[in-house]
Amino acid sequence: GPAAATTDDVELTAADLDAVTAGLWARYRGEVLADPARVAARGQQALTDGDAVMRYQTVTIGARPAAGFPLYVALHGGGGAPPALNDDQWRQMQRYYRASVDAGVYVAPRGVSDTWDLHFRPASYALYDRLIEDALVFADVDPDRVYVLGYSAGGDGVYQIAPRLTSRLAAASMSAGHPNGVALDNLYHLPLAISVGERDDAYDRNQVGAEYCGRLAALAAAHPDGYAGACFVHADRPHNFADNDPRGTAYPVLADPAAWLAGGDRALVSVDTNAIHWLRGHRRVRHPATLRWDLATRAPTARLASAVAGDLPLLAPAQTFGWLAVEDDAPATGLIEARVDRAANAIVVTGAPPTLRVRLAPDMLDLARALTLIVDGQALAVTATPRLATLARTLLERGDPGLAFAVDLRLHRSAAGAWQVAP
Repeated sequence: GPAAATTDDVELTAADLDAVTAGLWARYRGEVLADPARVAARGQQALTDGDAVMRYQTVTIGARPAAGFPLYVALHGGGGAPPALNDDQWRQMQRYYRASVDAGVYVAPRGVSDTWDLHFRPASYALYDRLIEDALVFADVDPDRVYVLGYSAGGDGVYQIAPRLTSRLAAASMSAGHPNGVALDNLYHLPLAISVGERDDAYDRNQVGAEYCGRLAALAAAHPDGYAGACFVHADRPHNFADNDPRGTAYPVLADPAAWLAGGDRALVSVDTNAIHWLRGHRRVRHPATLRWDLATRAPTARLASAVAGDLPLLAPAQTFGWLAVEDDAPATGLIEARVDRAANAIVVTGAPPTLRVRLAPDMLDLARALTLIVDGQALAVTATPRLATLARTLLERGDPGLAFAVDLRLHRSAAGAWQVAP
């Protein structure tokens, strides 16, 4: 299987990669489907990581699209409450957005605790990552159509999850939650919808929601090809508003949240504010031309054990971000910016930590030609050789064919400040 392939240092051509990736992915799926521990967890609809348990309820709706089902991970409200209340909120979320899904896999996870931050405890992120990975295997989900959405405390969770599991997602929808100061830099290529009631003044959710709409708009203005999103401030609504009307009814929202925030402007427009309808219009960009990675906004570096991966030294999900990766020595803060320059057959990186991995796929650059890596102004000539072992190892890291790369270049800055590419 893929784990065995990591010992085979076979060179590949760019033309081979799609077929080889498909073959490795089929073998990987077969091995997961034959893993008793993974099968048992799926049957129990519960994932564990130490003392943390994430129960979930899942249902498949409609006919399978050609590329597989979209996945909707829907997070419930509650938090900071007795278990019975949070369980009731979980049961409600098992139905809340479901009628809006015409074809897809709808999953409602139960928060791993009963604290206010029940959807984004440190243990949550590895469990979400495994939940998504399992959905690709067991539920025939399209890896490029994975969405997260949530209401109230679930919205709090979306704000935190979207910039930390960005590479997994096609889009995210946050309703009636609070951002708790999270940075949005990582969302360059991940569309985010923010929905809040105009009169939802508990914790200043209305004002903070509108402010975050402004933050997203400011990032989009500074980076015109990134930071797509939507902002729905529901006119005259408190904590409850319509984001799940399956009829697609148009509801009144503030036309200019920034003007409302600044001076009380209440001009209105009417739009379909259904979260599922908005999400399903987006597909993941597997290899974005630009990445902006805020290292301070990462999940804890933990990964769940998998018999399929064996004992290979794989990077944890929080160490990878699209086609970039960092190692254990990565600083806790800093903003890495990286972009593909197809015309120059180059990758341009600024803000790199002392060790950085740049992973390449044939739809990014011409791997058969000489490549240039420009790191903080220093140009390096590179030969990129696609290898079977690299493809298998990166596939095993995330269990996602869209995050598998046959080229993994390790950059290191010397004590003198010069950049080198490890052999």
